[in-house]
Amino acid sequence: MNRRLDEVDSKVHRATSSAPELTKALADTRRSPLTRRLRQIELHERVRLKIDSYTGEEDPKKWLTAFNLAMRREKYKSYDERRPTTVKYSSSTWRKMP
Repeated sequence: MNRRLDEVDSKVHRATSSAPELTKALADTRRSPLTRRLRQIELHERVRLKIDSYTGEEDPKKWLTAFNLAMRREKYKSYDERRPTTVKYSSSTWRKMP
């Protein structure tokens, strides 16, 4: 994600070198309430996390928990895709295991 922001930042600076408000806007997009660990997760192209947007009306802790789980699912997606070929049991048996 940071790499993409750097590319956009570079293109914008080349196009408009005298736009301090643009620089400030780009700097604001780099600030994030997410931890470094979450920001460093490489997302697959065209990822759509399967969670509702945070509106501010729900409990933020519950929403962050759902967000963290969605990010973890995305991070370990490749492991889940390989699991059926490496596990003898059906997926329902696998989920019931301790």
